[in-house]
Amino acid sequence: MQFDFIQMDEAAVREILSWRYDEPYAVYNREDDPSEMLDRRSPHYAVRDGTGKLVGFFCSASLYSHSMRAQSVSTSEQALFTRPHLRAKMKK
Repeated sequence: MQFDFIQMDEAAVREILSWRYDEPYAVYNREDDPSEMLDRRSPHYAVRDGTGKLVGFFCSASLYSHSMRAQSVSTSEQALFTRPHLRAKMKK
């Protein structure tokens, strides 16, 4: 199965913000300001399947960056979220 990671657009953000997860995953229900997901400094990508259907989203964020002696050290976090009904299918 092919998946495409595409720069987030307003239509995808609206759809993602409407998704609702059941417990114990309700913590992932998004109530964000849509502009956060569209901000290029905090990249979010829509994940679409081979037919173009939105099946999830991916985000990456720098947690911190600091210098350690002569080296620069950065830490980042990545997360992949799936559409709620797909999460239910993965549990089975």
